[in-house]
Amino acid sequence: NRIRQYGKLFDQLHIIVFSYAQNNYRNIVLDNNIFIYPTNHIFKLFYLYQIYKITKSIYKNNKFSVITAQDPFEAGLAGWLLKLKYKLPLQIQIHMDLFSPYFRKESFKNKLRLILAGFLLPKADGIRVVSERIKQSLNKSNVACHMSNVLVLPVFVDVEKIINENIKTDLHKKYFDYNFIILMASRLTKEKNIGMAIEAMDEIAKKYPKALLLIVGDGPESDRLKAQSQKLKVDNNVIFEPWTEDLISYYKTADLFLFTSN
Repeated sequence: NRIRQYGKLFDQLHIIVFSYAQNNYRNIVLDNNIFIYPTNHIFKLFYLYQIYKITKSIYKNNKFSVITAQDPFEAGLAGWLLKLKYKLPLQIQIHMDLFSPYFRKESFKNKLRLILAGFLLPKADGIRVVSERIKQSLNKSNVACHMSNVLVLPVFVDVEKIINENIKTDLHKKYFDYNFIILMASRLTKEKNIGMAIEAMDEIAKKYPKALLLIVGDGPESDRLKAQSQKLKVDNNVIFEPWTEDLISYYKTADLFLFTSN
């Protein structure tokens, strides 16, 4: 739905998505002017070549006005190479505080990505950040980009829709054995630090045995987090659910929303 809203701003919107060949994704025409292409690369090292091939085929019949990359890492590198090839302005987006020490400590790959971001961001014609905090973090960093090129543009949230949405799932009816429901909803990844919430439940459940931590989402940390709750013997007070399209109902009927991201 968000992509469809973006499409209304342009005559045409072409989106290239990183994907592996074994998934065998196909091209999608989303509405009449939005086109989505998977890279379907065999190895991650080949995705740049796939992007070049896809862009070249698109460019035969269409003229671009701007290139935007979702991050100043792998996508930003692809965007910069296309900027050089087609002499087009490049916008790079930053959706996380990559200058936070937590980002750097997470992996060696992130240390390399920071070096790449330091190279690419000064070469962007525009930088979109999703919060004022990230803008300030960028400003305090050693990256030599022009702050006049930085625009704070949060991810749009339709507040009225949330307020007016009918409740389809009442968590207190669904989990009637519990009298206080703590909701977490996110990707299950290291930087979200959900393990800290599970540790906290070890203390909370002793004092409030009818408290529930409901974790909604999927991700690479799923098995580890479930094992952690079992090891701490709080699996009666921690429930995992896959992602749901009815998240607004969950927000409305939980007692507390918890977000432990680093």
